[in-house]
Amino acid sequence: MKGIVGRFFFQFGIAMSVAVGLSLLEALTLTPMRCSQFLTKGNEGWIARHMNHFMKKLSLLYKNILVWSLDRRVFILTMAFLVFMASLFLLGKIKKEFVPPQDQSQFLVTIQTPMGSSLESSDRVFREAEKNIESSPRSSNYFVAIGGFQGGLVNQGNMFITLKDPDIRPVSEPFHHKPSQVDFMKFVREKFLKLWSHTCDCSRSFTRRIFISTWFSCDLFDSRTELEDDRSMSAELMKKMSESGLMTDIDSDYNPNMPELQYCRIGQKLQSTV
Repeated sequence: MKGIVGRFFFQFGIAMSVAVGLSLLEALTLTPMRCSQFLTKGNEGWIARHMNHFMKKLSLLYKNILVWSLDRRVFILTMAFLVFMASLFLLGKIKKEFVPPQDQSQFLVTIQTPMGSSLESSDRVFREAEKNIESSPRSSNYFVAIGGFQGGLVNQGNMFITLKDPDIRPVSEPFHHKPSQVDFMKFVREKFLKLWSHTCDCSRSFTRRIFISTWFSCDLFDSRTELEDDRSMSAELMKKMSESGLMTDIDSDYNPNMPELQYCRIGQKLQSTV
Protein backbone atom coordinates (compact mmCIF):
# COMPACT_ATOMS: atom_id res chain seq x y z
CA MET A 1 0.00 0.00 0.00
CA LYS A 2 1.26 3.45 -0.90
CA GLY A 3 1.01 6.80 0.86
CA ILE A 4 0.42 7.50 4.55
CA VAL A 5 -1.73 4.39 5.05
CA GLY A 6 1.07 2.22 3.69
CA ARG A 7 3.55 3.80 6.08
CA PHE A 8 1.23 3.19 9.02
CA PHE A 9 0.55 -0.47 8.22
CA PHE A 10 4.00 -1.50 6.94
CA GLN A 11 5.39 -2.36 10.40
CA PHE A 12 2.09 -3.98 11.36
CA GLY A 13 2.15 -6.16 8.25
CA ILE A 14 5.75 -7.22 8.87
CA ALA A 15 4.97 -8.11 12.50
CA MET A 16 1.91 -10.17 11.51
CA SER A 17 3.78 -11.98 8.71
CA VAL A 18 6.67 -12.92 11.00
CA ALA A 19 4.26 -14.05 13.76
CA VAL A 20 2.28 -16.27 11.36
CA GLY A 21 5.49 -17.69 9.91
CA LEU A 22 6.86 -18.60 13.34
CA SER A 23 3.51 -20.09 14.33
CA LEU A 24 3.50 -22.26 11.20
CA LEU A 25 7.07 -23.40 11.88
CA GLU A 26 6.16 -24.28 15.47
CA ALA A 27 3.00 -26.15 14.41
CA LEU A 28 4.83 -28.30 11.85
CA THR A 29 7.93 -29.10 13.90
CA LEU A 30 7.77 -28.65 17.68
CA THR A 31 4.09 -29.43 18.29
CA PRO A 32 4.16 -33.00 16.87
CA MET A 33 7.31 -33.81 18.87
CA ARG A 34 5.79 -32.46 22.10
CA CYS A 35 2.58 -34.37 21.52
CA SER A 36 4.55 -37.61 21.03
CA GLN A 37 6.04 -37.13 24.50
CA PHE A 38 3.18 -35.59 26.46
CA LEU A 39 0.06 -37.31 25.10
CA THR A 40 -0.11 -40.83 26.52
CA LYS A 41 -2.88 -43.41 26.80
CA GLY A 42 -4.11 -44.39 30.23
CA ASN A 43 -6.63 -43.57 32.91
CA GLU A 44 -8.31 -40.19 32.48
CA GLY A 45 -8.64 -37.75 35.34
CA TRP A 46 -11.87 -35.98 36.21
CA ILE A 47 -10.81 -32.85 34.34
CA ALA A 48 -10.19 -34.84 31.16
CA ARG A 49 -13.49 -36.72 31.53
CA HIS A 50 -15.51 -33.54 31.95
CA MET A 51 -13.67 -31.82 29.10
CA ASN A 52 -14.22 -34.77 26.74
CA HIS A 53 -17.89 -34.89 27.69
CA PHE A 54 -18.24 -31.16 27.00
CA MET A 55 -16.48 -31.44 23.64
CA LYS A 56 -18.73 -34.34 22.58
CA LYS A 57 -21.85 -32.32 23.41
CA LEU A 58 -20.46 -29.32 21.58
CA SER A 59 -19.66 -31.44 18.51
CA LEU A 60 -23.17 -32.90 18.53
CA LEU A 61 -24.70 -29.42 18.79
CA TYR A 62 -22.58 -28.19 15.88
CA LYS A 63 -23.58 -31.23 13.81
CA ASN A 64 -27.30 -30.61 14.43
CA ILE A 65 -26.99 -26.91 13.53
CA LEU A 66 -25.02 -27.76 10.39
CA VAL A 67 -27.61 -30.31 9.23
CA TRP A 68 -30.45 -27.86 9.93
CA SER A 69 -28.66 -25.13 7.98
CA LEU A 70 -27.91 -27.33 4.95
CA ASP A 71 -31.59 -28.27 4.76
CA ARG A 72 -32.50 -24.56 4.56
CA ARG A 73 -29.90 -23.17 2.18
CA VAL A 74 -32.08 -20.41 0.72
CA PHE A 75 -33.03 -19.09 4.15
CA ILE A 76 -29.40 -19.12 5.40
CA LEU A 77 -28.07 -17.35 2.29
CA THR A 78 -30.85 -14.75 2.49
CA MET A 79 -30.13 -14.03 6.15
CA ALA A 80 -26.39 -13.80 5.44
CA PHE A 81 -27.06 -11.31 2.65
CA LEU A 82 -29.31 -9.21 4.90
CA VAL A 83 -26.68 -9.17 7.66
CA PHE A 84 -24.05 -8.10 5.12
CA MET A 85 -26.23 -5.24 3.85
CA ALA A 86 -26.98 -4.16 7.41
CA SER A 87 -23.26 -4.06 8.16
CA LEU A 88 -22.73 -1.74 5.18
CA PHE A 89 -25.47 0.55 6.48
CA LEU A 90 -24.00 0.59 10.00
CA LEU A 91 -20.54 1.30 8.59
CA GLY A 92 -21.68 4.76 7.58
CA LYS A 93 -23.03 5.41 11.09
CA ILE A 94 -19.83 4.44 12.92
CA LYS A 95 -17.66 7.38 13.89
CA LYS A 96 -14.31 7.32 12.14
CA GLU A 97 -11.21 9.46 12.61
CA PHE A 98 -7.81 9.42 10.94
CA VAL A 99 -5.99 10.05 14.22
CA PRO A 100 -8.12 9.25 17.29
CA PRO A 101 -7.98 11.83 20.09
CA GLN A 102 -5.60 11.05 22.93
CA ASP A 103 -5.49 12.72 26.31
CA GLN A 104 -1.83 13.73 26.57
CA SER A 105 -2.60 16.47 29.12
CA GLN A 106 -0.65 18.92 26.95
CA PHE A 107 -1.60 21.25 24.13
CA LEU A 108 -0.42 24.40 22.41
CA VAL A 109 -2.10 27.78 21.94
CA THR A 110 -0.71 30.18 19.32
CA ILE A 111 -1.78 33.82 19.69
CA GLN A 112 -1.25 36.54 17.07
CA THR A 113 -1.63 40.25 17.66
CA PRO A 114 -2.19 42.72 14.81
CA MET A 115 0.73 43.26 12.46
CA GLY A 116 2.98 46.06 13.70
CA SER A 117 2.28 45.43 17.38
CA SER A 118 5.21 45.93 19.68
CA LEU A 119 6.64 43.25 21.91
CA GLU A 120 5.21 45.05 24.94
CA SER A 121 1.73 45.02 23.38
CA SER A 122 1.98 41.30 22.66
CA ASP A 123 3.17 40.71 26.20
CA ARG A 124 0.04 42.42 27.59
CA VAL A 125 -2.16 40.12 25.52
CA PHE A 126 -0.34 37.04 26.75
CA ARG A 127 -0.54 38.20 30.35
CA GLU A 128 -4.32 38.42 29.96
CA ALA A 129 -4.38 34.91 28.51
CA GLU A 130 -2.18 33.68 31.36
CA LYS A 131 -4.67 34.97 33.93
CA ASN A 132 -7.43 32.88 32.36
CA ILE A 133 -5.31 29.73 32.25
CA GLU A 134 -3.88 30.24 35.73
CA SER A 135 -7.34 30.69 37.24
CA SER A 136 -8.53 27.36 35.83
CA PRO A 137 -8.40 24.54 38.41
CA ARG A 138 -7.78 22.02 35.62
CA SER A 139 -4.42 23.44 34.48
CA SER A 140 -1.19 22.34 36.14
CA ASN A 141 1.38 24.70 34.63
CA TYR A 142 2.11 26.62 31.45
CA PHE A 143 5.01 28.08 29.53
CA VAL A 144 4.88 31.14 27.26
CA ALA A 145 7.27 32.11 24.47
CA ILE A 146 6.66 35.49 22.80
CA GLY A 147 8.32 36.60 19.60
CA GLY A 148 8.58 33.25 17.87
CA PHE A 149 11.28 30.64 18.35
CA GLN A 150 13.27 31.88 15.37
CA GLY A 151 12.96 35.58 16.17
CA GLY A 152 11.37 38.41 14.25
CA LEU A 153 7.71 37.66 14.94
CA VAL A 154 7.11 40.04 17.81
CA ASN A 155 3.36 39.94 17.19
CA GLN A 156 3.11 36.17 17.73
CA GLY A 157 3.74 33.77 20.58
CA ASN A 158 3.02 30.27 21.84
CA MET A 159 1.58 29.07 25.12
CA PHE A 160 2.30 25.48 26.15
CA ILE A 161 -0.35 24.32 28.63
CA THR A 162 -0.07 21.23 30.82
CA LEU A 163 -3.22 19.86 32.43
CA LYS A 164 -3.57 17.87 35.60
CA ASP A 165 -3.79 14.10 35.27
CA PRO A 166 -7.24 12.96 34.08
CA ASP A 167 -7.92 11.17 37.37
CA ILE A 168 -7.47 14.28 39.52
CA ARG A 169 -9.01 16.94 37.31
CA PRO A 170 -11.76 18.68 39.26
CA VAL A 171 -15.32 18.93 38.03
CA SER A 172 -16.41 22.56 37.84
CA GLU A 173 -18.32 24.89 35.58
CA PRO A 174 -18.91 24.77 32.69
CA PHE A 175 -18.22 21.02 32.82
CA HIS A 176 -20.44 18.48 34.57
CA HIS A 177 -17.82 15.75 34.36
CA LYS A 178 -14.05 15.44 34.42
CA PRO A 179 -13.08 17.20 31.19
CA SER A 180 -10.81 15.49 28.71
CA GLN A 181 -8.03 17.30 26.92
CA VAL A 182 -10.24 17.80 23.85
CA ASP A 183 -13.02 19.25 26.03
CA PHE A 184 -10.64 21.70 27.70
CA MET A 185 -9.10 22.72 24.36
CA LYS A 186 -12.57 23.55 23.07
CA PHE A 187 -13.27 25.51 26.26
CA VAL A 188 -10.03 27.51 25.91
CA ARG A 189 -10.70 28.19 22.23
CA GLU A 190 -14.19 29.57 22.93
CA LYS A 191 -13.01 31.53 25.99
CA PHE A 192 -10.20 33.22 24.08
CA LEU A 193 -12.48 34.03 21.14
CA LYS A 194 -14.91 35.68 23.56
CA LEU A 195 -12.03 37.50 25.24
CA TRP A 196 -10.54 38.81 21.99
CA SER A 197 -13.94 39.94 20.70
CA HIS A 198 -13.92 42.70 23.33
CA THR A 199 -10.46 44.02 22.53
CA CYS A 200 -8.49 45.03 19.47
CA ASP A 201 -5.16 43.95 20.95
CA CYS A 202 -5.38 40.41 19.57
CA SER A 203 -6.26 39.33 16.06
CA ARG A 204 -6.60 35.54 16.43
CA SER A 205 -5.54 32.45 18.36
CA PHE A 206 -5.18 28.77 17.46
CA THR A 207 -5.37 25.70 19.68
CA ARG A 208 -3.84 22.37 18.71
CA ARG A 209 -2.47 19.17 20.16
CA ILE A 210 1.23 18.46 20.57
CA PHE A 211 3.06 15.46 19.05
CA ILE A 212 -0.02 14.27 17.14
CA SER A 213 -0.71 16.67 14.31
CA THR A 214 -4.27 17.72 13.66
CA TRP A 215 -3.04 20.69 11.64
CA PHE A 216 -3.24 20.01 7.91
CA SER A 217 -1.99 22.42 5.26
CA CYS A 218 -3.57 22.92 1.88
CA ASP A 219 -1.29 24.27 -0.85
CA LEU A 220 -2.79 25.69 -4.04
CA PHE A 221 -0.73 26.62 -7.09
CA ASP A 222 -2.07 28.62 -10.03
CA SER A 223 0.37 30.30 -12.40
CA ARG A 224 -2.36 31.80 -14.59
CA THR A 225 -3.77 34.32 -12.11
CA GLU A 226 -2.52 37.53 -10.59
CA LEU A 227 -1.67 37.95 -6.93
CA GLU A 228 -4.91 39.80 -6.23
CA ASP A 229 -6.91 36.90 -7.67
CA ASP A 230 -5.03 34.47 -5.44
CA ARG A 231 -5.81 36.65 -2.42
CA SER A 232 -9.54 36.67 -3.10
CA MET A 233 -9.50 32.92 -3.86
CA SER A 234 -7.73 32.20 -0.57
CA ALA A 235 -10.18 34.38 1.37
CA GLU A 236 -13.16 32.66 -0.27
CA LEU A 237 -11.73 29.21 0.48
CA MET A 238 -11.15 30.09 4.14
CA LYS A 239 -14.69 31.44 4.39
CA LYS A 240 -16.19 28.22 3.03
CA MET A 241 -14.04 26.15 5.42
CA SER A 242 -15.25 28.21 8.36
CA GLU A 243 -18.90 27.99 7.28
CA SER A 244 -18.70 24.20 6.92
CA GLY A 245 -18.48 23.77 10.69
CA LEU A 246 -16.03 20.88 10.23
CA MET A 247 -12.81 22.81 10.84
CA THR A 248 -11.43 25.16 13.45
CA ASP A 249 -8.39 27.44 13.71
CA ILE A 250 -8.34 28.22 10.00
CA ASP A 251 -5.33 30.34 9.07
CA SER A 252 -3.38 31.49 6.05
CA ASP A 253 0.33 32.25 5.94
CA TYR A 254 -0.40 35.20 3.66
CA ASN A 255 -0.64 38.49 5.56
CA PRO A 256 -1.54 41.56 3.48
CA ASN A 257 -0.29 43.86 6.26
CA MET A 258 3.22 42.45 6.28
CA PRO A 259 5.67 45.32 5.51
CA GLU A 260 7.96 44.78 2.56
CA LEU A 261 11.00 46.53 1.15
CA GLN A 262 10.72 47.73 -2.44
CA TYR A 263 13.55 49.15 -4.57
CA CYS A 264 12.97 51.49 -7.49
CA ARG A 265 15.56 53.06 -9.80
CA ILE A 266 15.36 56.84 -10.35
CA GLY A 267 17.97 57.96 -12.84
CA GLN A 268 21.23 56.51 -11.58
CA LYS A 269 20.16 56.32 -7.93
CA LEU A 270 18.34 53.65 -5.96
CA GLN A 271 15.60 54.52 -3.52
CA SER A 272 14.01 52.17 -1.04
CA THR A 273 10.50 52.55 0.29
CA VAL A 274 8.85 50.61 3.08
